[in-house]
Amino acid sequence: MIRELRPLLRRVSDARITSLKREWDETSTSVFVRGAIETLRHALRRTTGINPEALAGAATARRGDHVGPLRNLTRVLEGKAEHLEVRALQLYKAAAWDLLEAEEKHLGLGVALDIKEGKVVVRRSPDVREYIPISRRYDLPDDPHELATLLVERYDLDFVYVADLDAILRGEPADTSDALESLEKPVFVDVGACEPDLPSHAHRVIPTECYDDKSEYIEDLEEDESAVAGLDLNGSEILGPWDGVGDFLDTVVEVVYRRDPGVLVIDVGAVGSKEGPPYEAATSVGMYSTALIGGGVGHPEHVKLALGTPGVSGVILGTILFEGVDPMKLEQARREGKRLRVHHMGLEEEYLNLIKEGKKTVEGRVKDDKRARIKPGDKILFNRRLLVKVIDVREYDSFEEMLREEGLENVLPNVDSIEEGVEIYRRFYSSGKEKMFGVLAIEIEPIMDLWEGICD
Repeated sequence: MIRELRPLLRRVSDARITSLKREWDETSTSVFVRGAIETLRHALRRTTGINPEALAGAATARRGDHVGPLRNLTRVLEGKAEHLEVRALQLYKAAAWDLLEAEEKHLGLGVALDIKEGKVVVRRSPDVREYIPISRRYDLPDDPHELATLLVERYDLDFVYVADLDAILRGEPADTSDALESLEKPVFVDVGACEPDLPSHAHRVIPTECYDDKSEYIEDLEEDESAVAGLDLNGSEILGPWDGVGDFLDTVVEVVYRRDPGVLVIDVGAVGSKEGPPYEAATSVGMYSTALIGGGVGHPEHVKLALGTPGVSGVILGTILFEGVDPMKLEQARREGKRLRVHHMGLEEEYLNLIKEGKKTVEGRVKDDKRARIKPGDKILFNRRLLVKVIDVREYDSFEEMLREEGLENVLPNVDSIEEGVEIYRRFYSSGKEKMFGVLAIEIEPIMDLWEGICD
């Protein structure tokens, strides 16, 4: 079963390999990586019946290598690349992710309803978790079943997400079973750490923000085989006892990898803000599980970009529906999103502006797990704001080589020398990571600043 690749990929992630190199010597790490290659080769052959080298070669070809589609595979297999075991493992991982992405299902679009004391409520303001009945702000009914039915029919929605605020905030779950029972769509319900009383077609969401102990969280997640792991964020910070998204994934992947969706990623701090959902966290989750994403969706463009993010199977909508977005525009975003592949990166504001002005046309990155999936024709969203098209992806062994070949003026137009350029990259990537994974030159073209409109 192809989904069995997910926990395996997590166990051989770049982060895991990098941590091993800090703890072990070069020989011990190489032994681990070679063992991982053989395990992944065997898993690929078992799940597909296809020669893993052919799969890896095809994955490399789709990356648009400018020297030849099998250049990197050939260099690795002939032992001509530095850190050849790691480079080979990356090729097999890229092939596995391509297979998983082809299998992913789009659950689509759903409405988020916050319920308190039996009524649908909204935040008094985006930055304060105080609530008022939804009817006091919008011309909409307070009754959960009535509102869910209305919005599902109006927008042809695919699922309903309910946050029981009485359970989450006070530990006293409301009786929502009658309101949910007659809904014909899949229902996802967050009742905090409380014992749920849910209809048979409802899935419990187990939220990180309501747990202080990882083991208790996993115990509840394992106990309910239909449950979804809820990853609650406030910006980049996880609400709960985890050190980061990677730590969270290490905890849950072995439990949720067969579930679809496996994780619900929501930025609770962005709810009602319209600043865009937590794409970056969803990207990390989407490498090892399918995900629902929500919080901050304020425009059809957000919907399109979220659905185009690898691993995202559905988008949770609230304010955008309550304010009466045009159903045709939402449907167009849904259709276009299913045809997109969108990657998400952070970038300093200075370079963001240089891209918009057309002065910076190449972005340099280490070819880690996330970047290894980028190919020509994909889109990249920088800082939840600037959308660009990927024209080409070229590979190098070092940032110095990349800057010389691509031209300093195209990669870092505000820098005077290649030496200075390498030092800039050193702020983000160590020389060890650069040598281990190699470097990508991503040729890009600006499309749209979501804050301002179409780029010239």
